[in-house]
Amino acid sequence: MHNNYFFFRKLTPLIESTFNGSVVSECFSQSKDELVVRSETTGGPLFIRALLAPSFSCLSFPDIFHRARRNSINLFEEIIGTRVTGVHQFDNERSFAIEPTDSYSLLFKMHGNRSNCILFRGDVVTGVFNQSIESDLSLHLSTLDRHIDWSLEAFLKNRHRLEAHYFTFGKVIWKYLKDHRFDEQSPEEQWSAIRNVLKLLDTPKYYIVGHEKITLSLLPFPTILKEFTEPVEALNHFYTAFAQDQGLLAEKNSTLTALRANLRSSENYYKKSIQRIQTLQGSNNYKIWADLIMANLH
Repeated sequence: MHNNYFFFRKLTPLIESTFNGSVVSECFSQSKDELVVRSETTGGPLFIRALLAPSFSCLSFPDIFHRARRNSINLFEEIIGTRVTGVHQFDNERSFAIEPTDSYSLLFKMHGNRSNCILFRGDVVTGVFNQSIESDLSLHLSTLDRHIDWSLEAFLKNRHRLEAHYFTFGKVIWKYLKDHRFDEQSPEEQWSAIRNVLKLLDTPKYYIVGHEKITLSLLPFPTILKEFTEPVEALNHFYTAFAQDQGLLAEKNSTLTALRANLRSSENYYKKSIQRIQTLQGSNNYKIWADLIMANLH
């Protein structure tokens, strides 16, 4: 849920209260899928780090970030020196925008494997972090808000397509509902379950849970690893924990791949050796040669 609307709805007010009035001093990238935004305040610098890889996208807010001296490029130079005046969360969207002065907006579009950072002036795109996502070039901020009808009438009308109707729930919320036997409940019980989930999401705690892979959740699961009351702290911990978990998994997979290759090579050598032994054991060539020699000693 680290890229879920219900999480961003709690995160963005804290971003706004922290970054409002700060001055953007750097936007740069020193790796293919990472953007760092630095902003200056009287109390020191603030950082937003956006990892936008197709395999994993996530935000974090490090206290310190040391820019590399090499292999680092400046981006979105139009907003360098501008002052942050607000942060806008789009309705039912996994996107929010930091709003510097001069009518600029820096959109963080956290859409899984199509996540991106996009700079707008007014309603027009002026810069894109990942230019390979061509559809982002034609985005308009004015069209990003999305509507969901949360009424009982809409629930009953869409009861057989609830995942499509409540599209902003996402996989984690639906897993929570289904773990509580949502699919087996009556319409009245399902409606009550949805209302209860919305109440939990309105005043959430933030959980790092460990089912299948490490996940940030606003709902309690049996496999809770850590619990937080602040979204920024939870997100920073999740970013580090997920990176460590994936690093360990990558190292494990690399080692297993090498071991499996060695095992296949050893098994093939063993099979060929057994075949050679069997061939030698079943061969009577030496006996025939010996008989010929004995018969022709003269």
